[in-house]
Amino acid sequence: MLTQYLMSWSIDQPTLVSLLQVTLDILILLAISLFFLFLGKRQKLPAGTEELLHNLEKILEETRKIGKEFDTNLQERQDLIRQILARLDQKIEEAEKLCDRMEGLGKAQAAAPVEDQAAMPSQSDHRKVLLLSKKGMDPKAIAKRLQRPIGEVELILDIQRLSQDR
Repeated sequence: MLTQYLMSWSIDQPTLVSLLQVTLDILILLAISLFFLFLGKRQKLPAGTEELLHNLEKILEETRKIGKEFDTNLQERQDLIRQILARLDQKIEEAEKLCDRMEGLGKAQAAAPVEDQAAMPSQSDHRKVLLLSKKGMDPKAIAKRLQRPIGEVELILDIQRLSQDR
């Protein structure tokens, strides 16, 4: 029942450990106080009492030191976990953005005509063909220079001639 009660509290683990440490320190101090109270009534210290008190003080100091080191270690681990979580959140956001971009590209590609767009000549290819033709090159030389099919070059030149005839 006590365990369930402690579990129902919303206390961090380091706080619970610190609380336990303080409780143990108080119990040790209470034991030492009772010992001195008992000694005060008897007026005479039994043999080895001084050594026992000295050992108890050492134990108490070491317990405090261990508790502080433990709290420091836990705090460092919590900070490290927070940093890792922040980096993970950042990576997740980046991945979501990439997924959104990929979906957008997929939709755009699906909406594009089925024809192979890489095979279609670009406007700059048209201009290059016309420019080289004006310089006096024949369709075969233009096709070789631009690495395009000769039929394509002839088609571009024919379309240009037809549009000028109008």
